[in-house]
Amino acid sequence: DVVARHAATLDAAIDAPPPLPDCVYVQHGDPIVLFTYPDGVRTPMLARLSPGSPGVAARIAFGLIHEHFWHPDIRVADVSVGPAWPEGVSIPHPMTLYGIDAHSGGQLVPAVDPPGGLALFYYHADEASPNVKPGLMLRRFDTTTWKPFNEVFVEQQGDYGFAIAPGPVVAQKNADGIGYAVTWRGPVENDGGYITATWIRLIDAQGSPAGGSVEIDPPSAYPGTGATVAWSGASFIVASNSRACPGDDAACANRLTVSSLSKLGLTKTAAATPNAGMRARTPLLRSYGGQTWAAWREQLITAKPENDPPSIVRLAAIDPSGQLSPIVWQTDAHPDAGAELSVSDQGVLLAWGERVDPKLPPQTVGHSRLRLRQFGKAGQELQELSIPTTSLTTGTAYSVTTLDQPRALLVSWTAQGEEAASQSVAYLARFDCAAP
Repeated sequence: DVVARHAATLDAAIDAPPPLPDCVYVQHGDPIVLFTYPDGVRTPMLARLSPGSPGVAARIAFGLIHEHFWHPDIRVADVSVGPAWPEGVSIPHPMTLYGIDAHSGGQLVPAVDPPGGLALFYYHADEASPNVKPGLMLRRFDTTTWKPFNEVFVEQQGDYGFAIAPGPVVAQKNADGIGYAVTWRGPVENDGGYITATWIRLIDAQGSPAGGSVEIDPPSAYPGTGATVAWSGASFIVASNSRACPGDDAACANRLTVSSLSKLGLTKTAAATPNAGMRARTPLLRSYGGQTWAAWREQLITAKPENDPPSIVRLAAIDPSGQLSPIVWQTDAHPDAGAELSVSDQGVLLAWGERVDPKLPPQTVGHSRLRLRQFGKAGQELQELSIPTTSLTTGTAYSVTTLDQPRALLVSWTAQGEEAASQSVAYLARFDCAAP
């Protein structure tokens, strides 16, 4: 049928390699400082352009938010990664302006068109200029010339883009090809307070609507709820931290809710109840080879995020129909932000950052660390790793991607430079696959 045909096209578009055995990671050499700016960087975004093959280096788009004055811009560089480390790392194209005035960050993924290109879903707003119309944008990027295309409005009423996922957009308006599902938050007109709702929409490869907006969670007081999306191989799966019921008591705490998107809209398929006295934060979805996984953290209902409260990080598999695995893995943690999640032929990986000794100077290695939890494709826990580092930057300060040749994991993070007066810098580390 048409969905199966386009699902096969999507697999080819994202260059999915054949299934390979699980592996465990072994760090290869020391981390390197890859990018610096006089005024600092944060929020790394790694998008794999090519996975590497014998005699051909892998190619990674390395995105960063560059903080300058009050305009945070997203820039992207072309990074080549060969077998040697760090000698095999080079930068064929330097950091190039991509996301302009990206006041709430962005989501960077390999594009479905042009093949081998990039797609950025982000919020563009210039608070100092009345001539700029703010909104959520799709901006594609030609990685041959290393130049961006023009921006395309996705939603003028949105103010935060949660996720962009490639997949078939054959559901509405006679669209017949591969495009994206996007999720976002946007304000809702209300007489009092900042009321916001969460939405999903299908768009074509160029950013034009391929269907109308579908409400994921109803309006609620800011910050409302968050939602992410992934193509499961059968449908777009949506995960959000919707509230169990109206109200603010513990019985109505935010929980993980899973839904499936179809021509008829969203159908809720599963939910995970939070631990006692906890609330779920915005989840993350990743999918590979018909396997979809959700990761989310839970915090005490009474805790304020700015106080860096203790958390529980949770992980669960979701089948193609949207049903949750009855086994949900969890661990106590103290992350600065939500965990990053990788699902690939190498298995499943969770990564998050946390402070270790805030009394240490921020430029001292050991102030913070990255924690990695590695699982097999069937969900069995394989190992835990830790990377000591300097003080991590705000927001999600880490990103990961995998390589085929060498078969390895790349981990990037932004943290304080090790010199006393330095700004934040972008680090890169490599972990090679070994037999379990």
